[in-house]
Amino acid sequence: MLAPILFGGDGMNYASKVLKVAEDELGYLEKRSPEYLDDKTANAGYGNWTKYARDLNNEIGAPFVDGYAWCASFVSWCFLRAYGAEEALKLLGIWTAYCPTAAGTWKNNGQYYYSDPQPGDVIYFKDNSGEQGHTGIVVDVDDTYVYTIEGNTSPDSGVIDNGGGVYRKKYTLGYSRIDGYGRPNYDEEVVEPDLVVDGLDYSLVYDYDFYINKWSDIKEYYGLNNKVGVFNHFLKYGMKEGRQAKEDFNVKIYKDNYEDLRKAYGNDLPKYYQHYIKWGKNLEKRNAVYHIVPWSIYGGMDYSLVYDGKYYKDKYKDLREAYGDNYDDYIMHFVRWGMNEHRQAKESFNVEYYKANYIDLQKAYGDNWSLYYIHYIKWGKNEGRIADRLINPVKAEYYTFKKGDSITEIAKKYNTTVDRVLELNSIKFKDGQNIRVK
Repeated sequence: MLAPILFGGDGMNYASKVLKVAEDELGYLEKRSPEYLDDKTANAGYGNWTKYARDLNNEIGAPFVDGYAWCASFVSWCFLRAYGAEEALKLLGIWTAYCPTAAGTWKNNGQYYYSDPQPGDVIYFKDNSGEQGHTGIVVDVDDTYVYTIEGNTSPDSGVIDNGGGVYRKKYTLGYSRIDGYGRPNYDEEVVEPDLVVDGLDYSLVYDYDFYINKWSDIKEYYGLNNKVGVFNHFLKYGMKEGRQAKEDFNVKIYKDNYEDLRKAYGNDLPKYYQHYIKWGKNLEKRNAVYHIVPWSIYGGMDYSLVYDGKYYKDKYKDLREAYGDNYDDYIMHFVRWGMNEHRQAKESFNVEYYKANYIDLQKAYGDNWSLYYIHYIKWGKNEGRIADRLINPVKAEYYTFKKGDSITEIAKKYNTTVDRVLELNSIKFKDGQNIRVK
């Protein structure tokens, strides 16, 4: 009875299909005679009788016959069972039981490679004459080894052609007897990686869609469907580089927020990801989304000479009500709006004093308040300019408030600001009341 042909089912020629077929054949032993060909171990011997040549001969015809070395027949049989005859022929390019003919076909089709093997490749080994004398299927690759499943080999190390069985093998990538790799034009397959590695659930710090869309270099290199490759990049390189891979985990913020972690891990960034997975997320409820400690960097610029997060938070009730403990929002407010509103964000820097003290700055910046802060950061501090007090304090001046007066007009008349007038007077203005304007 012939073994059934296993067509693809979903119509897609994925590499994983032929790998599954090959794995199911592990442990098969060639037979001494035509009996028990479908049994993996019965009638074992060295007569080169196998079900592989039998099925291929029955279903494809010549050149597949029993009694000859069968490593290439094993490869062809695996493709036949994985994809069916028509699709298998498209992938292999030729039906042949002879390794040099198969390798030559790959070369003629521009599908033969001498390095960088991939799972699903057909590997070829050189014999003593330098010709392709043995073959198998690549099932995995790492930085050191290429892993294969081969027919007509043995479990011993090195290339064992005519070895009598189907076994897993591995070779160093630079192994001298590897000639090259034939690469079928498989359909691209999206394989979901297992995000649990060594007991750690990386889904707490990693999301494929977020990672691939945030980092254009990764998307360009891996494309849109290599989820395993993208996750492996994150494990091997992304964490070391401090790349954000999930919206609610930013390793740099996590490090900034917790002094105990900085003391424990220093600049070993992968340890912060792993701490969050083990304890930080669920047990300790630690924050990795925004700064919960005062933070003075925004848009790549350090505002610490004019900004202190805690001072800013404590000084303005409206900001506390809006932002709570999110120090990222405080620095954002200061840069986007606070400077233009000439709010004071550090005890040692008062922008109104800074403006009043220097005529050259008034001429340069006028009422563009944010530029006074920037000037002090870039130049004023180093120039020794004074921003915490008035250099020439003005003598107190008063104005008698009248019903219908506008604070804005009063401030303009005395060359001051509404905020300054309000700051100097902690009372409600009434008709006939003296208010201080300077």
